[in-house]
Amino acid sequence: MTPLSNEGPADGPNLPRRTAAAKLLSLAATFCCALPTGQARAHATDAHPPPPAQAAERAALLQAAQTALSQGQSRVALAHLERAALMSHDADTEMLMVMALLQAGEFRNALNFASHTAGAHKDEPEALALYACLQALSGQPAFAARLVDAGLQRQAGLPALLAVQPLVQALAGAAPANTSSTWTGPGPWPFGIQAPAHARVQARGTGLLLNKGQHALLPLQPSPVFWLRNGLGEMTEAQPDTTADFAALNDALAALGLCIAPLSPALKLPAGLAALRCAPRSAFAGSPVAALTYAPVPQAQPAWPAMQLGFMGRGDASAGQAVLDRALPFAATSGPVFDPAGRWLGFVVPTASSEPGRGATWVTQSVLTPMLSALLGPLPVDRQGVAQPSDQLYESLLPLTLQIVSAEA
Repeated sequence: MTPLSNEGPADGPNLPRRTAAAKLLSLAATFCCALPTGQARAHATDAHPPPPAQAAERAALLQAAQTALSQGQSRVALAHLERAALMSHDADTEMLMVMALLQAGEFRNALNFASHTAGAHKDEPEALALYACLQALSGQPAFAARLVDAGLQRQAGLPALLAVQPLVQALAGAAPANTSSTWTGPGPWPFGIQAPAHARVQARGTGLLLNKGQHALLPLQPSPVFWLRNGLGEMTEAQPDTTADFAALNDALAALGLCIAPLSPALKLPAGLAALRCAPRSAFAGSPVAALTYAPVPQAQPAWPAMQLGFMGRGDASAGQAVLDRALPFAATSGPVFDPAGRWLGFVVPTASSEPGRGATWVTQSVLTPMLSALLGPLPVDRQGVAQPSDQLYESLLPLTLQIVSAEA
């Protein structure tokens, strides 16, 4: 058996982001093309086990890849998985590749490879469930709903597809958008700090990563002890700061239903993805926006955020007008809002009379920026941003949106 290496691939972190999926797809094509004519097509959907010695090496590679993912070493995981993929064209290897690309911050590459995996392994419903889930969460719920329906028409009662169906239907508008049912589908591979067993996700709100990963802005928390996990799966702890400057800032933010917390350790951004950028002007009624929020999940299970594409409403809570034209998913009452270029516009926050799924107050970043800049320094403003496709927009926002995990049950 070839010894396993703890080093990443030769091209490592310098691998161009847009060529990663092409490299992985070429591995699958290379394996199938190496088989006799006719056998390649059958092998694409029905995995043939390798010889026993090779099967043991493949199992060791998969285990090494999972260990690397648990340590946040996505490139090391991909190196092991590429070797395993050359031995056998199997869905479990390819789904782990998708998870590794997601952890590396390469959502578009992961989505492309998930599409290949779902199409090449139609006998593996988990592959289709993962692909549909990623499409739904990144702003394409109608397409995801068609994928799930087609899978269930081929074979009814598949547990993997039934598990993601409620989320897909809710995001597609086929079920109530303010459902608070618990989400138990796929999520990012967790790494970083571990929260205690009694921790629970605070499903009504979502945090925002600031200051190059060193601070977070989030809805006012009832507990002083909490953890934050980004959309890549990395968790860190929020450390209370009782210095006079921080206390004064949090007093001012509390009046707006928000708070700020230092993070220890900081959440680093993947190479190639930008830190938070502010929009140069405030949004107005009718402006296209993207709101991100996390689903309620059992205990502290990792999840990806859902991106809700829509438009700004008038935002006049006193007149009973909605901040956004559509309710936030999962009955959330708060979360960050961005423009189509991925620039931060502001925060939706709840009031005591907030309806499920409706944050009743709009706090624009033009109000928050002066308050935050006094302590954190100037927040970058992007005056050249252009609208992005939904998958690119979601990729840029995954590291910036935070799942809130509290010690309170």
